[in-house]
Amino acid sequence: MAGDLRRAMAKAKFERQNAPRSKWAPGSWGPAAAAYNATKPEVRCPVIIGGDSMFQTPEDLRDFCQLPSVPPLTQTAETTRFPFPCDQEQDQEGKEALNIADVNRQQCFDLEDSTEGVSLIVWFQGEKRRAWLPKSRKMTGGLQQTTAKAELEQRNTPQSKRAPGYWTSSPAYRATRPEARYPVIIGGDSMFRTPEDLRNFCQFIPSVPPLTQTTQTTLLPFPGDQEQDQKGKETLNITHVDREQCFDLEDCTEGVSLIVWFQGKKRWAWLPKSPKTEGSAMSSGN
Repeated sequence: MAGDLRRAMAKAKFERQNAPRSKWAPGSWGPAAAAYNATKPEVRCPVIIGGDSMFQTPEDLRDFCQLPSVPPLTQTAETTRFPFPCDQEQDQEGKEALNIADVNRQQCFDLEDSTEGVSLIVWFQGEKRRAWLPKSRKMTGGLQQTTAKAELEQRNTPQSKRAPGYWTSSPAYRATRPEARYPVIIGGDSMFRTPEDLRNFCQFIPSVPPLTQTTQTTLLPFPGDQEQDQKGKETLNITHVDREQCFDLEDCTEGVSLIVWFQGKKRWAWLPKSPKTEGSAMSSGN
């Protein structure tokens, strides 16, 4: 009799400990996220100027993004994500300098949506950050894409002399682009045990995002065969959010980026491990 009772109590305890519930107290997400968002500094995003960029001067960038003023030009160097962290001064020794300007996050979104380009990892504001290298305009209606750099060379002028309305193709593209989705890891080392946890944290998400499975991968070889690459690998649970929600999530959580298969492509996924406590105190539940 006593043995049956002990087994029943042990089983109940095991089920409670392994239930897919949040480790954070109910209602703690909203106040913590709101307090942090109210005090966080504006996020600035680096954009590469000169070289292979379609923008040869900060004035080109201002004209394209319709910025209120010309962003300042600074120098940096390309780096890699790993090792992380590392010494910036030592890492930059002997490397070719890159010119960069910076824009706010929404301007960076619009720039990536309306230009063809690649992402590089650079030093920016003392951190390793992703910088956008725009190479050419995206055009609608099957028009040939032409780089601003080539057009500047044809004009034989070292400065931007763009007439008002020169960049009119970018609003047309933004009006027809599909919404970008960004994967977030659920379960395992993630602070979110369920998609409901993520929805409760990001209160601006109107509904619970769907849960799917994927596997971790590497950037190389690229593009790679998804079915063959995933064979025998441990599965990860992921859900997805829009771009603004993803950036807000990265701003108010500590975590790391992993490369996973998402929508048939190799994509960066955010693995949030704990809330950032700047400007607020996060209370946890038992």
